Amino acid sequence: MEKTLLIKAMYSWGAGSQGQLGHANTQDLSTPSKVPFPKSVKMVAGGGAHLIAVTEEPSTYCTGWGESGQLGTNKTIDLLSFTEIPKLRGLKMRSLSAGWNHSAAVTGQQ
Repeated sequence: MEKTLLIKAMYSWGAGSQGQLGHANTQDLSTPSKVPFPKSVKMVAGGGAHLIAVTEEPSTYCTGWGESGQLGTNKTIDLLSFTEIPKLRGLKMRSLSAGWNHSAAVTGQQ
C-alpha cells in the first residue's frame, strides 16, 4: 500500500513579481506567508518564477510566470493565482520539476 503525506498548508516567500508565490498578487514577501490554496497538496515544485502543486484528486495547478508556456495551460501569460492544468487532470504524479522557463512531471500512467 502506497502512503502519501498530504500537505495541509503551503507557505511561500521571496520575489512575487509574476505571481509565483501563489498569493494572487505580485508582492515580494520577506517572511513566510500561508498560500491561500483550498485543497490538500501532495507535492510542489518551484521554478525561476512559477510554482506547481499537485493535489490528492489528482489535479495539477500552476501559478506565476508563463511567458514561455511553462505553466502548461496552453497560453503564454502570467497567472496570479493557481490554475488547473487541464491536460494533467486525473494523472497521478510521482515527481515534479520546475526550471527557469520549463516544467516537467513524471507519472506512473500512460
